[in-house]
Amino acid sequence: PVEITALKSWTDFEEPAIKYFSGTAAYSIRFTLPAGFASKTDSLVLSLGAIGSTAEVSLNGRKLGFAWRPDSMFDVTGLLKNDAENLLEVRVANVYRNRFIGDFIEFGKIQNIWTSAPVEKYIDKNKPLKPSGLLGPIKLLKTK
Repeated sequence: PVEITALKSWTDFEEPAIKYFSGTAAYSIRFTLPAGFASKTDSLVLSLGAIGSTAEVSLNGRKLGFAWRPDSMFDVTGLLKNDAENLLEVRVANVYRNRFIGDFIEFGKIQNIWTSAPVEKYIDKNKPLKPSGLLGPIKLLKTK
């Protein structure tokens, strides 16, 4: 587990295991709403901001759905607790591109992933990394 205090791309971390990570990572945050933020008649949506590839989103144990584009919005009307702690969970997956590039940088060859595809023809250590993870900003918005 890695504890973070601000959302940023996995590629911005110094540790190679995070910087070149390919797979799925789970984010979670517990939060309480400010007093008077939402009434029972307010319509609320949750925006994830930018994500590296795909995300599965849950709020207070209820699955909201999947996101694959920036600023995906989920209707959370009636799902937030006004006077108790809320739990947002986001599972973010990314593509293998960064792991291939990381292997070329660290080992000079593909070492951590098996593939039958000729990736050496398309990816090398000089290719840019793709931003990955949950980049945010995450917003809770009132709608009319």
